[in-house]
Amino acid sequence: MVQIKSLEKRLSKDSVLYKRYAHTIQDNPDKGYVIKVESRDDKHCAGREWYLPHHPVVNPNKPEKVRSLLNGPSKFQGVSLNSVLLTDPDLMQRLIQTLMRFRQHQFAVSANIEGMFLQVGVLPAEQSVLRFLWREDPSRNIEVYQYTRQIFGAKDSPTCANYALLRTARDNNSHFPEAAQAVSQKFYMDDYLDSTESPSIVQKTSRDLIELLNRGGFKLTKFISNVPGLLEELEDKSVEQAPK
Repeated sequence: MVQIKSLEKRLSKDSVLYKRYAHTIQDNPDKGYVIKVESRDDKHCAGREWYLPHHPVVNPNKPEKVRSLLNGPSKFQGVSLNSVLLTDPDLMQRLIQTLMRFRQHQFAVSANIEGMFLQVGVLPAEQSVLRFLWREDPSRNIEVYQYTRQIFGAKDSPTCANYALLRTARDNNSHFPEAAQAVSQKFYMDDYLDSTESPSIVQKTSRDLIELLNRGGFKLTKFISNVPGLLEELEDKSVEQAPK
């Protein structure tokens, strides 16, 4: 209760932020990322519950986009969610290796997986430890919500998301061998960075990579490339053309 009232006090000082954050909270159930837990609803609880404080996070470059960050390190009676979660193994590529491959050849492409954590499901038996409280109107009753996906703020989310990404590549390696290799070597978390000696290779790998990731529920977007015509071919409205 103390945490939710503190959040409401903070949001009451910025009506624009309050409105955008409320929209983010309301949008998550519509996308299937969150479910509302009705009172005395035992079907969404596996015998243990954990309630996480949360707050808005704003990217200075995209002030209109507000993300909800759950406070995994927050402690109750000396225990936090993150203190009981495992993080190994580290499945991320080393950043220096990813950047060196990106600078290796003349023709380059980059892209981003949209909402990567939120595309990876959490087992129903584990979801009840990802609960949070919210009410859009302070005069109303507080409601309980529960995440069904990996959250921002839990220390195991990067490992779980990376495993799902790599497993998608492995499961589809026979159909898309080059794209599967790109997933294992040319991603740094949700960012794809690649370069090749041929525009045709960039085009084929990009097309295959989109289809491969779609099979795992991931959407590759925000393409940037110096390959002429690539962005138009991919028909992504959010892409940007890199300067020549």
